[in-house]
Amino acid sequence: MDFASVNVPNSLGHVCAARATPDFHPGAIAPVGSIVATTEDLVIPAAIGTDINCGMRLLTTGLSHDEVNEQKSSIIAQLKRVLLQDERNIPVTPQSFQALFDEGIAAWIAALPQQGLWQHVNFKRLLAKINQISEQSLITTDSKYAPEAFFESRSIIRPASLGTVGSGNHFVQLQIVDEILDRHLAYQMGLKKCFCNNNSHWFT
Repeated sequence: MDFASVNVPNSLGHVCAARATPDFHPGAIAPVGSIVATTEDLVIPAAIGTDINCGMRLLTTGLSHDEVNEQKSSIIAQLKRVLLQDERNIPVTPQSFQALFDEGIAAWIAALPQQGLWQHVNFKRLLAKINQISEQSLITTDSKYAPEAFFESRSIIRPASLGTVGSGNHFVQLQIVDEILDRHLAYQMGLKKCFCNNNSHWFT
């Protein structure tokens, strides 16, 4: 409540709205996992917090509650192997890192080796998704500022952090869509509530 009611005395600057994301929890100053909208003349540096540039991604699975329950142990085992036991196979090359820093994300994708995970990726869809969430024209980089480890003299590099959910409180959830509030937005995102005879719901 204190965060949502921030204002500048003797000024029109104030918080217009505050929202909480699923990982909402107390922070040093502002709550972590919070989103705040302010008037144009007000900036709250503490609202950026230590989670700057963290992201959230929603993916639909097409699986019902019953289907997930039937495969629960297998799904958990696969997620553990990929996310916790470093069994990801996401190869990159020094050339692809060079392209990323000097030319951008599209050039990086074009320079990726057709090995490991990349053999199964729909690159056209991947680029479309990246364009939806990233304003690439605002990103300016140069490989001279990149970590030297990205340009080691070897054909394939497998960065330990690539493809993980990060450290700390980052997580993967399976959630049920039990109510649709905005059917147009839900349609755009591929979400739907399942009206099945067995009352099972689709997992996302």
